[in-house]
Amino acid sequence: MSTQNMPEDEVELATDEQLGHILDMWRRRLRGRKLTNPEAQAIITNGGFYLPVMDEAADVLVDRVRSEISNTIVVYLNNIKRGQTVEQLLDATGRRQYTEKSSVATMPLVGNGGPLSGEFVWFKSDGGLSDAGVEEERVRRGLVRDLEMQLQYNAEHPEFADTHPNGDSWPADDKGNYNFVGLGRWGGGRGVVVGRGGGGGWGAGDWFGGRRK
Repeated sequence: MSTQNMPEDEVELATDEQLGHILDMWRRRLRGRKLTNPEAQAIITNGGFYLPVMDEAADVLVDRVRSEISNTIVVYLNNIKRGQTVEQLLDATGRRQYTEKSSVATMPLVGNGGPLSGEFVWFKSDGGLSDAGVEEERVRRGLVRDLEMQLQYNAEHPEFADTHPNGDSWPADDKGNYNFVGLGRWGGGRGVVVGRGGGGGWGAGDWFGGRRK
């Protein structure tokens, strides 16, 4: 049995009904793989030969969901202010700004066509992420970049970045360089940085986000 990401506190265990729903999801996948009658019977009767594989698959699933639950924050935003410039969004945070004009000019915004409300999901990786890895992780979670929502949440909750330094990065050119925006507390003050990344990626304590589709 896997011991990774085990809950530290006593929690209520999954009900039989919940386990049944999960098993139904396994059933869907096995049918999709067109598991044959002889193959199914071999799994059932082979004296536990396939149990280690099944145990490993279950451990991967449980470890994954425990990791994502502990490293995810979901917030709901109303009255998202679309159509603002990057400068207006940065000014609204009330933070000291350290910005490069060339990077500010390329910040990708959703603009007036974006939704005016919705869920924004914050996530982080325990091992840190590369610049490209941020977008890969966001897509994997079914999220889309929405810097208006991200910056607006920071503006409305300035204390958030004190304990959850957050940001995002986007391609600067076709040579693998990235621009980035980062919000946090440094040297006793709250700040926001927009500039060209040095290629080192993001640390384990950094948070990112995206709008749920």
